Amino acid sequence: MTRLCTFALIVLVAGCEKSPQREEVARLEKEVQKQVDMGLTQYGIKCYLETPIPGCESSTVDGRYLAHAFIPSRMVAGMEGGDSPIVGIGQFLCTGPKGTEREKKRGAAGPFPEQWYDASAGLAAIDSILEKFRDKSVKIFLPNSPPDLRDGVIRDLESIERVLRAADKQRVRFYLALDI
Repeated sequence: MTRLCTFALIVLVAGCEKSPQREEVARLEKEVQKQVDMGLTQYGIKCYLETPIPGCESSTVDGRYLAHAFIPSRMVAGMEGGDSPIVGIGQFLCTGPKGTEREKKRGAAGPFPEQWYDASAGLAAIDSILEKFRDKSVKIFLPNSPPDLRDGVIRDLESIERVLRAADKQRVRFYLALDI
C-alpha cells in the first residue's frame, strides 16, 4: 500500500519537471521514499493526553492509515498549492515521545510537546475532515491510492474522535504526533 502511494506521488511529481520548484519536488520525492523505506506502515499518528482519563486509553489509536494518507497529502498540497482536507490535522502535530528522546539526546531545548490543544478544537477539525471523507464523491487521495485507504482513515479519525470526546468532557488537553 505504501509503495503504491509513493508510486502515485512519483508519477504526479514527474509531470512537474518544467516547474520552477523542481528541486523542491525532488527533495519531497526523496523524503517520501525515505519514509517508505523506514516502514511507515509500522507507525501512525498517535493521540496523547495531558492527563490520563479513566476508561479512555489514547494508546488504542494507532493512526496507521491516517499517517499513510497525511504525509503524501501534505506534500502534494504544498507543491501544488492545493487543499486536502486531511492536512488540517497538521495543526495539532507535535513532537511525540520517541522524537522527544531523540531531540533531547541532540541537546535540543524543549518543551516537548511544543503545545497542548483543547479537545474541542481537535473535535471541530476532525468532524470537518470526517464529513469530507464520508462523502464518497469527494476526491481525497492521490491517483491510484488503495481503495481501503479512505475507510482506514475514517476508522483512525473516529478513534481519535472518541478519545477527544472523552477528553473534552474532562477538560483534558491533547496533541497528535507522528512518532517515527
